[in-house]
Amino acid sequence: MDKQHEPSSITRQIKAAIVLFLLFLVLIFALQNSETASLKFLIWELALPRALIFFVVFAVGFICGIAVSNWQTLTRRKKHHDTH
Repeated sequence: MDKQHEPSSITRQIKAAIVLFLLFLVLIFALQNSETASLKFLIWELALPRALIFFVVFAVGFICGIAVSNWQTLTRRKKHHDTH
């Protein structure tokens, strides 16, 4: 086997192990937080599993973080482009 391919294979195995471990942790989290929680916002009321509420809030926060980061990058590029 070529020595250049060995680190790539080992890296893939490590990444796969990390992904499996994280999925295992997510599964444990979901099983331990499966109780239904009531969520009220203005006129809406939802009854959802607590784990699902956490994941949705995390995903919304993640998407907002990416959007703010991209917006800041675009405004910096525009300012830099306008000055030159």
